[in-house]
Amino acid sequence: MNKLSCFHRIFRIFTAFIIGSTALFNSTNMFAAAATKTSNVNLSQKIESLINKYGDGVNIGVSVQSLNTGNVIYQRNANQLFMPASSLKVFTAASALSYLGTNYTFKTRVLAAPHSINNQGILNGDLYFYFDGDPTLTRENIHELVAVLKQLGVHRITGNIYLDDTVFDRAEFGPGWMWDERNLCYAAPVSAINIDHNCFPVTVSASKQIGAPINITKYAGYSFINFVNNAVTSNASYADCPLIMHGSEKNTYVFDGCMKPGVGPWGLSVAVRSMRPYSAEVIAQILRQNNIELMGSFMFAKIPTNIQLSVIAGHDSAPLNALTKTMLKKSDNLIADAVYKKLGNAYFESQGNWTNGAQAIDNIVGKNAHIDFSKIKIVDGCGLSRHNLVSPQTLVSLLNYAYRNNTIRDAFLEALPISGYDGHLQGRMGTIKGKVRAKTGNMKSITALAGYIYTNGNQVLTFAIIVNDFTESVHKYQRLEDDICTLLYKSM
Repeated sequence: MNKLSCFHRIFRIFTAFIIGSTALFNSTNMFAAAATKTSNVNLSQKIESLINKYGDGVNIGVSVQSLNTGNVIYQRNANQLFMPASSLKVFTAASALSYLGTNYTFKTRVLAAPHSINNQGILNGDLYFYFDGDPTLTRENIHELVAVLKQLGVHRITGNIYLDDTVFDRAEFGPGWMWDERNLCYAAPVSAINIDHNCFPVTVSASKQIGAPINITKYAGYSFINFVNNAVTSNASYADCPLIMHGSEKNTYVFDGCMKPGVGPWGLSVAVRSMRPYSAEVIAQILRQNNIELMGSFMFAKIPTNIQLSVIAGHDSAPLNALTKTMLKKSDNLIADAVYKKLGNAYFESQGNWTNGAQAIDNIVGKNAHIDFSKIKIVDGCGLSRHNLVSPQTLVSLLNYAYRNNTIRDAFLEALPISGYDGHLQGRMGTIKGKVRAKTGNMKSITALAGYIYTNGNQVLTFAIIVNDFTESVHKYQRLEDDICTLLYKSM
């Protein structure tokens, strides 16, 4: 056999090997794809069976996707709009970490004209407080700011004190917030001036005598809060005579209804109704405690830019990554809404409000997360509004974006509650402890869970489950969420 014939024979053998190997490779891939498809079908059937156990008419939306492969694992009403409750906070968190940055801080400042403090301890002129919307500012922080004045020897201010709260608008309650929740701390107003989460404590208890007024106890430091007590001690049932509290814009609270003898004391955390008068009273009280006399009045106005001012004292919040942890793990509404309005303020360089906060989120994450914001509705940062409408698939898209964004991924993941460990998942999914990181959402007739599952097969799944319009206990459908997550963990 000559060399050329030998070469042709070797070439034919090699070609046949390549063709055979390719066919085997393709058939193997086809088999794997078919097996995966079959596996997903079986898993879908198991999830459907699980949902059906909780009722045929349950209004549920589910979307599950593999972050490893991008494959859709399961969907049910994935593009239907639902009220998300607090699961909406993932939009606020991801957008803020992306745009403001993990180290962003809210800043509170005290300013005055240079050399306005004389040797006699008199501040000649006006004093200015700038408030940046810090949702974690406390009375103690304001004490520290005023203490700097005291250290400088100030005991009298001849002018006015101007409180600049103009970084946010004056609409302190979000669109679609329930009117009967406004006295509750979780629905406290959102202002550029936030003090102690804009809530205050009060204790109520029944009297020993039938027909006598109930007892309402103020705490020290809140003498300027007014109460009108129309509630009485009675043997009437709560259904016939519930105890009700109403707050007014002047921070006067009216109690009506009944308490049975021996009931209480109940410690209540009450939401401030109007932050401007409240904040002025708090600061005035702190000035008096530091023996600083104010000759003028408290005024609310933007700090003038046509005069020279120097910073006397300042306070910075914890960095945004720490605030985000509290926002998501504790489902903190005030932090979420202050961050939401700050996004509108920072992105558009204008006063933050309920409208431009949503527009900022759209501009920051919409394109990169492949979300069409014209097909959903976001009106606040915390999810308290019943005007919010998102789909499970939209939540999954947002979560995919956050996970694949190396700049924010670690901070975002660290902020999410962990199954069996902390946040609102501390007592849930103990059998798969540490395997789910997700944001909860719970309001009347609403429950949601959205986040990541680290499966038994070393996959990472993005998921969103939302249930609306039920009359049973929310715990029933939380168990359904937990059961779906557990099934996905074991099956993938």
